[in-house]
Amino acid sequence: MRCTAVHPLLVGYRDGELSPGEAVRVREHLDGCRPCAELDDALMAATPEPFLPTPTVGAEDELRLSRALDDVRVAPPEMHHPLFDIDASRVWTHVAWAAALLLCIGWGWSNYQHAAMLQAQLDAAPAQNETVLDEAGFRPASWAPSESGSEPGE
Repeated sequence: MRCTAVHPLLVGYRDGELSPGEAVRVREHLDGCRPCAELDDALMAATPEPFLPTPTVGAEDELRLSRALDDVRVAPPEMHHPLFDIDASRVWTHVAWAAALLLCIGWGWSNYQHAAMLQAQLDAAPAQNETVLDEAGFRPASWAPSESGSEPGE
C-alpha cells in the first residue's frame, strides 16, 4: 500500500474498525515503512485511552433485574402457525409465477386448438387451386372472348 492510502486508515486500524484484510495490509505497511510507523506511534501517544467505567450493580438493580426476568419467564410464548410464518412477498412472487405459467399454457393450448380447427376446415374444403387439365392435357384459358363480349385489343 502507499503511504497516502495508509494514513487515513491508521485511526481505524488502532480502533479495530478495519476489515481483517485491510488490517493485515496496514500492519504489513507499518512493518516496512518507518515514517508511517512513527506517525502511528505519534497518533497513539496523542490519543488518550478511552475511559470505560466498570459497571456496579446494587441490590436494588439486582432485585429489579430478577423481577424483570421472572416476568419474561412467566409470559407465554406467542403461538405461530407454520403457514403464517411465510414471508408475504415470497408468496405473492410464487403466485405471480404460477399465474404467468398458467397463462402461457392456456395461450399455447388455445393456439393449438385454433390451428387444429383451421386444419380440419382446410382438409374438409374442396381444393380450389388444383390445376384441372382437359382430356388433351391443356388448362382452360383464363380469358374467353365469348364470355366478355369483346375482342382483345379493341
